[in-house]
Amino acid sequence: MTPLQGALVLALPLFLVGCATVPQQVPAYPARGQTVEQARVDAMECEAFAKASAAEVSDGALTGAGVGAVIGGVFGGAVGAVLYALVGLNPGEGAMAGAALGGLSGAAYGAVGGAGSANHQQRGGYAACMSVRGYAVAP
Repeated sequence: MTPLQGALVLALPLFLVGCATVPQQVPAYPARGQTVEQARVDAMECEAFAKASAAEVSDGALTGAGVGAVIGGVFGGAVGAVLYALVGLNPGEGAMAGAALGGLSGAAYGAVGGAGSANHQQRGGYAACMSVRGYAVAP
């Protein structure tokens, strides 16, 4: 494997992580005659509540990355060794290359999945808080 190929293999998971979406706020509309100022205060307080309630699962990205790296590394190493052996190359080198690629891509996918879970928790907490305060929350 040339240095350029190695760099491309290592850069691929970074591009995949870059595809993660940015969390969007849940739309909430005053349903009981709240003023603009009251709506602003409620939104800020509910945002703080949602972040606090999602803090427990915010380590989901780190946990997902760790689990994904281990699983990806194991499977990547096995696949790399078999593929290198099939084409007549050193299976040990194939296992190392496969483990590296599998571990990095597994970590990237695991991190994105874990972060999505925390985002979902935060959106749900915000929507519940605003609903209790008398706002119509869009689904």
